[in-house]
Amino acid sequence: MSKTGFNNKRIEFCVGCLTREQLKSRKLHTLSDDSIHYALIQGNIYVPENSRACRIDIDESGLIKQDHIDQISVISQETCLDKEKAEKILKRFLKFGRRNTLFSKFSDEVSITESLWKNNTGLSKIQFYEQVESLGDMNEKIAKELFAKSETHLNLICDGTYCRIQKSSNYTFQRLLFSGQKKYNFVKPFVVTTTNGRIVDIFGLHPAGKNDATILKEILEDKKNGLRDFLQENDILIFDRGLWVVEVKNSFLKRSFRAIESISNAELNHTLVDYKIAAALINKYFKFVFSYNENIEIARKMKLKISKSNDLCKIVIDNKLHKKSNFEKIEYAEINDFPILTIDKIKNEISYGNYQIIQAKSYNIFQQMVKMK
Repeated sequence: MSKTGFNNKRIEFCVGCLTREQLKSRKLHTLSDDSIHYALIQGNIYVPENSRACRIDIDESGLIKQDHIDQISVISQETCLDKEKAEKILKRFLKFGRRNTLFSKFSDEVSITESLWKNNTGLSKIQFYEQVESLGDMNEKIAKELFAKSETHLNLICDGTYCRIQKSSNYTFQRLLFSGQKKYNFVKPFVVTTTNGRIVDIFGLHPAGKNDATILKEILEDKKNGLRDFLQENDILIFDRGLWVVEVKNSFLKRSFRAIESISNAELNHTLVDYKIAAALINKYFKFVFSYNENIEIARKMKLKISKSNDLCKIVIDNKLHKKSNFEKIEYAEINDFPILTIDKIKNEISYGNYQIIQAKSYNIFQQMVKMK
């Protein structure tokens, strides 16, 4: 049981005011819930709600000063609280403890014991610092070349993935989770990875109709999820570009853990937890995702040409080549001035990679099949 400071009614006190006349001459301030629970945590003294004190007793953050807590007169060594007050104190105690006890200890790294590191991070102090120092190594080489300003700055890639669910008899719920584009019901876990494929976190679950930009904005505005505290100045979020890394991880999640690819509505309460467990297992037995070394040279060329005008785009627009037209199969021999291009020249100077080359083959086959019909 806590000791009771004064009584269970609202009180006005000031440890610096020795007389009632002195108390009347000073401006009093109502103690915040944080201040009341700080006194309970630090001094094991319960101060009733709505009690007031003068500025002499309160520090800049609005809490009762530590040395003044020790001077509060204790009326009783025991106190009785009803269920509502007890629950409120417990909730505030847990919240206050997480915010001010654990994290304040971690702000003073020298005084942290090895057991505190192990119990709260799962790592020893040395392992923890090794993980922090390795964050810069989580940047894939091509990402470092294109974005990173230093070895310690982190590049993250964000993208939403799809988790199919059942139809619902609840009409509002059904509309919320149905995608007119995909033509089925799903929720969206939002995955954040490093550029070499390590999963940083998964957020959600989000309705099918909410776009990724809105989801990311809400995540960054939410102070509770921890991403804002994790990010540091000059870290980079890559969004809607270069998503093949996160797409690989999304695909691997579903192929490795078939249970989270498509779920029943009854499983929705723990689906996000299931995804996070799967992500932790993938990270545990992690294989890095690498680009080919030749892509580093492509990245350098891209940076050199970033300020140059796009002459090809101008030709396409001027000749209206971007408009729909009939597909015609031709042989290069039929065109006298058709340039002779090697695959390497196309990859290194035109398409900057093989994605468009692969797509061109598929596009050609598709158009021929369409024309045959």
